[in-house]
Amino acid sequence: MQSDPPNISQATCRTLFWLFIAGITAFRLLLCDKFGLGVDESHYLMYSRHLAWGYFDHPPMVAFLAALTTLFGDSVFFVRLGPVICAAISFVLLRYLALALYRDERVALGALLLMNLMPYQHLLLVGLLPDATLNIFWCATLLAVWRAIKSAKWSMWILTGLLFGGALLSKYHAVLLALCLLGYFITSTQHRFW
Repeated sequence: MQSDPPNISQATCRTLFWLFIAGITAFRLLLCDKFGLGVDESHYLMYSRHLAWGYFDHPPMVAFLAALTTLFGDSVFFVRLGPVICAAISFVLLRYLALALYRDERVALGALLLMNLMPYQHLLLVGLLPDATLNIFWCATLLAVWRAIKSAKWSMWILTGLLFGGALLSKYHAVLLALCLLGYFITSTQHRFW
């Protein structure tokens, strides 16, 4: 006779979600200055010393982030503080996106755990790389699109455009988000009119 798996309550999943974010953020803060800057990180740090609206190979958001966090000091810790904070914000946005789509804390916790099972994400969320801010703006854009669809308010569409602009200022790969959303709207009979 097979028994059903235990069903974890919504409140328990919500608590586990916030505990996991607090724990992984504290771990990353402890880890972030234990190894020297990589070549790319040093390159982006130099961007932050010469702020511009674009560079030969990257948009400016990584430079803006480094310039902001290194106001407090030039140590490796402050260089990597921005990406660690961005990771925590990305996780919170991921939670709200999961809740907007599924209204289930278990899905939000599962999304967080799946994101943290990807080894490459651990490097992206500690190192000073353009992906730190891209993750924030990508999740925020998806959340804004969903809210715009549900509310039909033009202000939400304007917010979506601003957030997508932030994604493009983070990394040029954000153009793929626009293509994915266009594909969704073309193939969704319910939302095609948008």
